[in-house]
Order: sequence, then structure tokens, then C-alpha cells
Amino acid sequence: LLRQLKFNPYTNSRYKDSDGTEVIIENDRTLRIQADGTILYQAEEGDTSFPVSSSGEVPTAVEAVSAAKALCESVIAPGDASLHLQSVAGSNGGYVLTFAYQWHGIPICFSDDQPAAELHIQDGAITSFTLRLRSYTATTSPSLLLPVRQAVAIAQQYTGVEMIVKYVDSGTESVSAQWLAI
Repeated sequence: LLRQLKFNPYTNSRYKDSDGTEVIIENDRTLRIQADGTILYQAEEGDTSFPVSSSGEVPTAVEAVSAAKALCESVIAPGDASLHLQSVAGSNGGYVLTFAYQWHGIPICFSDDQPAAELHIQDGAITSFTLRLRSYTATTSPSLLLPVRQAVAIAQQYTGVEMIVKYVDSGTESVSAQWLAI
């Protein structure tokens, strides 16, 4: 992980917080690896450790998405799930991008409604990100869902509510399909 994120894996500039988070500091960059598999990266202004290739002076949204997804995929362990883009928003001359996991087109959401990855791009480089490291593998045990008719009947009791199937990651070793009201 440290090599993929361009940190010296033999650094002595590391310690553990009281909550178990491993903190690695190198020059003007900080990497925090939380016990639940979430990594947080923060660089000071002007750091270009993760540049965004650009055909012009400023990266386009497409170039920003490509660089962000490449960074995420370089550290995520292979599995049956993949990342997909959730949102791109302009922010102070840069971008904020969010990604979610999906399995065979079905979204995997987290019980706290946070994205799988959120990256900030400023001045042609990725300056900070949060990434939940997960590797999902299919099993032979099925998820039990309400029949479609019952799910529709529940949704019809509320104005503007639609039921969709998503996998929910609540931080345990497995995810299960569930009907969610949106």
C-alpha cells in the first residue's frame, strides 16, 4: 500500500493513534490507515505526488475521473466488485469526485451513506482522498429479499418512494442484498 501511494515503506515517521489508526508522515503528505480499512490521504498545497494528466492547462472532468479511478484501482485488492463513478463536482477550480462499489451492476452502499472513495483534485493533482479498501467475493449463499410485490406494496404507501435493491456493507465480513427506499 505504501509503495502504491508513493510513500517510503521503511519510513520511521509513523506512529499509531489511540484508536489504532496508523499515521505515516512524509514531507508535506500524511497517510492515515484506519483499523476498518479506510485510508485517508492529505497533501499540502503544491504537492504533485499524484498529478492529473491534462491536455491543457487545467484537467477536464474526464481527465480528473480517469486519474482518480486509476489511483483507487491501484490500491484496491482484486475482487468481484468494481468501482463506478457516483459524482463529479467543480470546487474552487478543481474537482471533488466520489465513487461507489458495485457488483454486477448492483450498487454496494455503506450503512453510514458515505462513498467508497472521495477524491479532491486541485491545481492539476490529487491533493486528498478517502478510500475504503474492500474486496468483495461472491458466495453461494443467497440473500433473502422480500418478494417484488411486497416491496412495491410498501413503496406505494409513501408518496414519491421507490424501492431498489442494493448491497449494504455494514463493516462486517459480508454484504447482503436489501430493498432500500429512495
